[in-house]
Amino acid sequence: MYKCPTTHQPIVLKIIPIEGDLLVNGESQKRFDEILQEIVISLELSALRNGKDNATDGFVNVKRVTCVQGAYPEHLIDEWELYRDNRTEGSDNDHPEIFPDDQLYVVFELCNGGKDLEAFVFNNAAEAQSVFLQVSVEIAFIWVFSGVLGDFGTSTQSLNSPN
Repeated sequence: MYKCPTTHQPIVLKIIPIEGDLLVNGESQKRFDEILQEIVISLELSALRNGKDNATDGFVNVKRVTCVQGAYPEHLIDEWELYRDNRTEGSDNDHPEIFPDDQLYVVFELCNGGKDLEAFVFNNAAEAQSVFLQVSVEIAFIWVFSGVLGDFGTSTQSLNSPN
């Protein structure tokens, strides 16, 4: 998480290397067509906060998405190392210095959505249940009101129907 130099608001940068031949975290890098799906879904979910009839702020706000090329900036490498060094489990991701100077990246600039659930420690079952219910309600919202998931699961036709 960083502070935006102009607004001083906290932002999160999700930096995804794309179109390269180098394995990242043991996997092939995504291609443009694969990352496009993530971009569209992220923007659609973010836009749900602006709905006229139905709205939710249950998804992280995407400020912008850009495609950049070049060497990984030194100040972001420093921030990555600070993040890694301040976590007892380190980082799940490869060090960004592995990338060539002509690497392509898709960068998501996101509002701070809070602590990630992977790192969150629940104090009791009620907290876990609360998070489960909140996530369930958000999934139901996009399923019913947004059309983001298409017609999947919204059919009213009975399973026993001859049609």
